[in-house]
Amino acid sequence: MANKPPITDKARWTYRVVFAVLGLLLLGTTYWQAKRNTAEQARINKEADEQKKVADARYNQLQGKLENITQFISHPPAGLTRDQVAAVVHSLTKNNSKPAPPRQTTVINQQPAYGNLAARCLQLGQAIVATANWRMQNQPNPAVDRQNYNTWYMQNDGIYFHGPYYWEVAKLHKELADLHIDDSKLDELIRKHENNFRERQLHVQDAIDHPMMYHCSIEEIKELGERFIALAAQTPQ
Repeated sequence: MANKPPITDKARWTYRVVFAVLGLLLLGTTYWQAKRNTAEQARINKEADEQKKVADARYNQLQGKLENITQFISHPPAGLTRDQVAAVVHSLTKNNSKPAPPRQTTVINQQPAYGNLAARCLQLGQAIVATANWRMQNQPNPAVDRQNYNTWYMQNDGIYFHGPYYWEVAKLHKELADLHIDDSKLDELIRKHENNFRERQLHVQDAIDHPMMYHCSIEEIKELGERFIALAAQTPQ
Protein backbone atom coordinates (compact mmCIF):
# COMPACT_ATOMS: atom_id res chain seq x y z
CA MET A 1 0.00 0.00 0.00
CA ALA A 2 2.91 2.37 0.71
CA ASN A 3 4.43 1.81 -2.73
CA LYS A 4 1.18 1.73 -4.65
CA PRO A 5 -1.79 3.14 -2.71
CA PRO A 6 -5.21 2.30 -4.21
CA ILE A 7 -6.79 5.06 -6.23
CA THR A 8 -9.76 3.49 -8.00
CA ASP A 9 -12.67 1.68 -6.36
CA LYS A 10 -11.55 -1.55 -8.05
CA ALA A 11 -8.08 -1.27 -6.51
CA ARG A 12 -9.55 -0.56 -3.09
CA TRP A 13 -11.80 -3.64 -3.30
CA THR A 14 -8.85 -5.73 -4.46
CA TYR A 15 -6.86 -4.70 -1.40
CA ARG A 16 -9.82 -5.42 0.85
CA VAL A 17 -10.25 -8.92 -0.58
CA VAL A 18 -6.52 -9.63 -0.23
CA PHE A 19 -6.55 -8.48 3.40
CA ALA A 20 -9.62 -10.59 4.13
CA VAL A 21 -8.07 -13.69 2.56
CA LEU A 22 -4.78 -13.19 4.42
CA GLY A 23 -6.67 -12.66 7.67
CA LEU A 24 -8.64 -15.88 7.19
CA LEU A 25 -5.47 -17.78 6.36
CA LEU A 26 -3.81 -16.42 9.50
CA LEU A 27 -6.79 -17.41 11.64
CA GLY A 28 -6.90 -20.86 10.05
CA THR A 29 -3.19 -21.43 10.57
CA THR A 30 -3.39 -20.27 14.19
CA TYR A 31 -6.33 -22.60 14.86
CA TRP A 32 -4.55 -25.54 13.21
CA GLN A 33 -1.39 -25.01 15.24
CA ALA A 34 -3.36 -24.64 18.45
CA LYS A 35 -5.23 -27.86 17.72
CA ARG A 36 -2.00 -29.76 17.08
CA ASN A 37 -0.43 -28.38 20.26
CA THR A 38 -3.51 -29.43 22.22
CA ALA A 39 -3.31 -32.94 20.79
CA GLU A 40 0.39 -33.22 21.62
CA GLN A 41 -0.19 -31.95 25.15
CA ALA A 42 -2.92 -34.56 25.57
CA ARG A 43 -0.48 -37.24 24.41
CA ILE A 44 2.14 -36.03 26.91
CA ASN A 45 -0.47 -36.04 29.69
CA LYS A 46 -1.39 -39.59 28.73
CA GLU A 47 2.25 -40.64 29.01
CA ALA A 48 2.40 -39.04 32.45
CA ASP A 49 -0.77 -40.87 33.50
CA GLU A 50 0.73 -44.17 32.33
CA GLN A 51 3.85 -43.48 34.38
CA LYS A 52 1.71 -42.69 37.44
CA LYS A 53 -0.19 -45.96 37.05
CA VAL A 54 3.07 -47.90 36.92
CA ALA A 55 4.39 -46.06 39.98
CA ASP A 56 1.13 -46.70 41.86
CA ALA A 57 1.25 -50.39 40.99
CA ARG A 58 4.80 -50.65 42.29
CA TYR A 59 3.88 -48.79 45.45
CA ASN A 60 1.00 -51.19 46.06
CA GLN A 61 3.34 -54.12 45.47
CA LEU A 62 5.86 -52.78 47.98
CA GLN A 63 3.09 -52.04 50.44
CA GLY A 64 1.90 -55.63 50.18
CA LYS A 65 5.41 -56.90 50.85
CA LEU A 66 5.69 -54.66 53.90
CA GLU A 67 2.38 -55.95 55.29
CA ASN A 68 3.51 -59.56 54.78
CA ILE A 69 6.79 -58.90 56.59
CA THR A 70 5.05 -57.11 59.45
CA GLN A 71 2.54 -59.91 59.88
CA PHE A 72 5.22 -62.61 59.81
CA ILE A 73 7.44 -60.83 62.35
CA SER A 74 4.47 -60.23 64.65
CA HIS A 75 3.38 -63.89 64.60
CA PRO A 76 6.28 -66.13 63.48
CA PRO A 77 5.66 -69.91 63.40
CA ALA A 78 6.63 -71.64 66.62
CA GLY A 79 10.00 -73.35 66.71
CA LEU A 80 11.87 -71.10 64.23
CA THR A 81 15.28 -69.78 65.23
CA ARG A 82 16.27 -66.13 64.85
CA ASP A 83 18.33 -66.95 61.75
CA GLN A 84 15.41 -68.77 60.15
CA VAL A 85 13.07 -65.84 60.79
CA ALA A 86 15.64 -63.50 59.23
CA ALA A 87 15.90 -65.80 56.21
CA VAL A 88 12.14 -65.79 55.67
CA VAL A 89 12.04 -62.00 55.93
CA HIS A 90 14.83 -61.84 53.34
CA SER A 91 12.87 -64.09 50.99
CA LEU A 92 9.76 -61.94 51.43
CA THR A 93 11.70 -58.91 50.24
CA LYS A 94 12.77 -60.78 47.10
CA ASN A 95 9.50 -62.40 46.03
CA ASN A 96 6.15 -60.88 45.00
CA SER A 97 4.11 -63.53 46.80
CA LYS A 98 4.27 -64.57 50.42
CA PRO A 99 5.77 -68.07 50.82
CA ALA A 100 4.22 -70.62 53.12
CA PRO A 101 5.93 -70.72 56.55
CA PRO A 102 8.46 -73.58 56.58
CA ARG A 103 8.32 -76.48 58.98
CA GLN A 104 10.77 -76.59 61.84
CA THR A 105 12.92 -79.20 60.09
CA THR A 106 12.97 -77.35 56.73
CA VAL A 107 16.28 -75.84 55.68
CA ILE A 108 15.69 -72.26 54.53
CA ASN A 109 17.93 -71.14 51.66
CA GLN A 110 18.39 -67.46 51.02
CA GLN A 111 17.99 -66.35 47.41
CA PRO A 112 21.03 -64.80 45.71
CA ALA A 113 21.17 -61.02 45.35
CA TYR A 114 20.12 -61.13 41.71
CA GLY A 115 16.89 -63.00 42.50
CA ASN A 116 14.95 -63.84 39.33
CA LEU A 117 16.70 -61.20 37.25
CA ALA A 118 17.24 -63.49 34.23
CA ALA A 119 13.57 -64.43 34.06
CA ARG A 120 12.50 -60.79 34.39
CA CYS A 121 14.90 -59.70 31.64
CA LEU A 122 13.54 -62.41 29.35
CA GLN A 123 9.91 -61.57 30.12
CA LEU A 124 10.46 -57.83 29.61
CA GLY A 125 12.39 -58.34 26.37
CA GLN A 126 9.76 -60.65 24.93
CA ALA A 127 6.97 -58.20 25.81
CA ILE A 128 8.78 -55.27 24.13
CA VAL A 129 9.53 -57.31 21.00
CA ALA A 130 5.92 -58.52 20.78
CA THR A 131 4.63 -54.94 21.07
CA ALA A 132 7.10 -53.74 18.43
CA ASN A 133 6.07 -56.52 16.02
CA TRP A 134 2.39 -55.66 16.51
CA ARG A 135 3.07 -51.96 15.85
CA MET A 136 5.02 -52.82 12.69
CA GLN A 137 2.00 -54.68 11.35
CA ASN A 138 -0.11 -51.53 11.79
CA GLN A 139 2.30 -49.08 10.15
CA PRO A 140 0.64 -46.49 7.87
CA ASN A 141 2.16 -45.82 4.46
CA PRO A 142 4.15 -42.56 4.77
CA ALA A 143 3.93 -41.96 1.02
CA VAL A 144 0.15 -41.62 1.07
CA ASP A 145 -0.67 -40.83 4.71
CA ARG A 146 2.15 -38.82 6.25
CA GLN A 147 0.11 -37.35 9.12
CA ASN A 148 -1.05 -40.73 10.45
CA TYR A 149 2.45 -42.11 9.91
CA ASN A 150 3.94 -39.33 12.04
CA THR A 151 1.38 -40.01 14.79
CA TRP A 152 2.14 -43.74 14.61
CA TYR A 153 5.87 -42.99 14.81
CA MET A 154 5.46 -40.79 17.92
CA GLN A 155 3.20 -43.25 19.73
CA ASN A 156 5.64 -46.14 19.29
CA ASP A 157 8.21 -44.45 21.53
CA GLY A 158 5.58 -42.78 23.71
CA ILE A 159 2.45 -44.52 24.93
CA TYR A 160 3.48 -47.96 23.61
CA PHE A 161 7.00 -47.99 25.09
CA HIS A 162 7.66 -45.25 27.62
CA GLY A 163 4.39 -45.68 29.48
CA PRO A 164 4.24 -49.46 29.97
CA TYR A 165 7.93 -50.43 29.80
CA TYR A 166 10.41 -47.63 30.54
CA TRP A 167 10.44 -47.79 34.34
CA GLU A 168 10.99 -51.55 34.37
CA VAL A 169 13.67 -51.10 31.69
CA ALA A 170 15.48 -48.54 33.86
CA LYS A 171 15.21 -50.75 36.94
CA LEU A 172 16.55 -53.91 35.26
CA HIS A 173 19.25 -51.93 33.49
CA LYS A 174 20.53 -50.70 36.86
CA GLU A 175 20.42 -54.21 38.35
CA LEU A 176 22.43 -55.54 35.40
CA ALA A 177 24.97 -52.74 35.76
CA ASP A 178 25.34 -53.49 39.48
CA LEU A 179 26.27 -57.07 38.52
CA HIS A 180 28.69 -55.75 35.84
CA ILE A 181 26.60 -57.29 33.07
CA ASP A 182 27.03 -54.64 30.39
CA ASP A 183 25.75 -54.11 26.86
CA SER A 184 26.97 -50.92 25.19
CA LYS A 185 24.22 -50.99 22.54
CA LEU A 186 21.53 -51.32 25.21
CA ASP A 187 23.12 -48.39 27.08
CA GLU A 188 23.02 -46.33 23.88
CA LEU A 189 19.37 -47.14 23.12
CA ILE A 190 18.18 -46.33 26.65
CA ARG A 191 20.20 -43.11 26.71
CA LYS A 192 18.74 -42.06 23.33
CA HIS A 193 15.18 -42.70 24.51
CA GLU A 194 15.75 -40.71 27.71
CA ASN A 195 17.29 -37.79 25.82
CA ASN A 196 14.47 -37.81 23.28
CA PHE A 197 11.85 -37.84 26.03
CA ARG A 198 13.40 -34.79 27.71
CA GLU A 199 13.80 -32.89 24.45
CA ARG A 200 10.23 -33.39 23.26
CA GLN A 201 8.92 -31.98 26.54
CA LEU A 202 10.88 -28.81 25.77
CA HIS A 203 10.16 -28.61 22.03
CA VAL A 204 6.58 -29.76 21.63
CA GLN A 205 5.89 -28.27 18.20
CA ASP A 206 9.20 -29.44 16.76
CA ALA A 207 8.50 -32.94 18.06
CA ILE A 208 5.15 -32.89 16.23
CA ASP A 209 6.61 -31.56 12.99
CA HIS A 210 9.74 -33.75 13.04
CA PRO A 211 8.96 -36.92 15.04
CA MET A 212 12.02 -38.78 13.72
CA MET A 213 14.28 -36.27 15.49
CA TYR A 214 12.62 -36.72 18.90
CA HIS A 215 11.60 -40.39 19.03
CA CYS A 216 13.32 -43.76 18.72
CA SER A 217 12.28 -45.80 15.70
CA ILE A 218 10.24 -48.97 16.07
CA GLU A 219 13.31 -50.94 14.95
CA GLU A 220 15.35 -49.43 17.79
CA ILE A 221 12.64 -50.24 20.30
CA LYS A 222 12.52 -53.83 19.07
CA GLU A 223 16.32 -54.08 19.29
CA LEU A 224 16.16 -52.83 22.87
CA GLY A 225 13.85 -55.73 23.71
CA GLU A 226 16.12 -58.17 21.89
CA ARG A 227 19.06 -56.94 23.96
CA PHE A 228 17.26 -57.83 27.17
CA ILE A 229 16.48 -61.29 25.79
CA ALA A 230 20.16 -61.80 24.95
CA LEU A 231 21.26 -60.54 28.37
CA ALA A 232 18.87 -62.97 30.08
CA ALA A 233 21.05 -65.83 28.83
CA GLN A 234 24.13 -64.17 30.41
CA THR A 235 22.48 -63.49 33.77
CA PRO A 236 22.81 -66.04 36.61
CA GLN A 237 19.59 -67.99 37.13
